[in-house]
Amino acid sequence: MRISVPVNHNFYEEAPILESALSKSFDVKKSGVKHLQKLFSSVYELKLGAEQLKQVKVLKNGTEYNETYDNLVIATGSSPIKPSIPGIDGEGIYSLWTIPDTDKIREMVDQKMPKTAAVIGGGFIGLEMAENLHKRGIKITVIEAQDQIMTTLDSEMAQLLRENMEMNNVELYLGDGVKSFEENKGSTTIKLASGKTLEVDLVILSIGIK
Repeated sequence: MRISVPVNHNFYEEAPILESALSKSFDVKKSGVKHLQKLFSSVYELKLGAEQLKQVKVLKNGTEYNETYDNLVIATGSSPIKPSIPGIDGEGIYSLWTIPDTDKIREMVDQKMPKTAAVIGGGFIGLEMAENLHKRGIKITVIEAQDQIMTTLDSEMAQLLRENMEMNNVELYLGDGVKSFEENKGSTTIKLASGKTLEVDLVILSIGIK
């Protein structure tokens, strides 16, 4: 029998990937994985004659019950990376991960009609956002800490993509990370590690997931 961990819990502060089959005893309380401690009080094995019975103690609505399993699949999901950068929780700064996130960004664009936007992160999601905001007539700046956009591509392919973006008037800051964000009368001032600054009406965080 295979038991899957329920996903209707708000455990997305941390989402490490664990082995799908636990061959040894695993004490969740000692594991340091906080969101698993909320769900399981312990995962353990019992010897019954020649057979080995694996059990998990599940916490639900303040009560506990035991469930046996052959393979335990832990699938609590992931969440966007949000570094401890000063001002990162300011107004006008959005992460894109869920459909409600998309709705919030679209509502902001429709209602406030920003003229400039910075996308933090030059990966797939960041470039998708840059393209769609560019189509809305917004001047786009992409900021990427690595020395190329789309680091999953080889440098030659990434260079072609860079040239196409620059040809479409998308400004690129490569090899430069964000040092801080600061609200400034409805806009956001972004200070980069290089000392450069830029001011935009909208910031999209697309730094990655954990």
